[in-house]
Amino acid sequence: MRYLIDGYNLLHSTRLAISQSPQPIYELIELLITITQSDPKKKFTLVFDGYSPKYYDYKTMPTHGNIKIIFSMDESADDNIIHRCELAKNKNELTVITNDRSLQMHAKSHNVPIWTIREFEHFIEKKWGDLHDNEGF
Repeated sequence: MRYLIDGYNLLHSTRLAISQSPQPIYELIELLITITQSDPKKKFTLVFDGYSPKYYDYKTMPTHGNIKIIFSMDESADDNIIHRCELAKNKNELTVITNDRSLQMHAKSHNVPIWTIREFEHFIEKKWGDLHDNEGF
């Protein structure tokens, strides 16, 4: 199963502790590495708008073969994700993770399953415990 994640949408919408990190992309990748190590069938593609942030260094970034990181550069992350949905050969092997309603509608129109950020958090909690940032909750 490949999970196609609207990167900044996740980071700005999640209650996971990663949202408070000074380098949230690193924290998110560490979390996804934990998931893929315990379940190698899980694959993640993180799509972020624009160019990589200054702190993001490909040389020091933790990596795992089941995780792809894409910065969409001059294209929006939404358009990049929509394009990937259009090209997917097996739509049931792909799930889009976003709270963006427009992106959800596009994914559905291509018969690609969607999860909200909350559903993704629930998936993580169910298998890996409570990883929420509990400040304010």
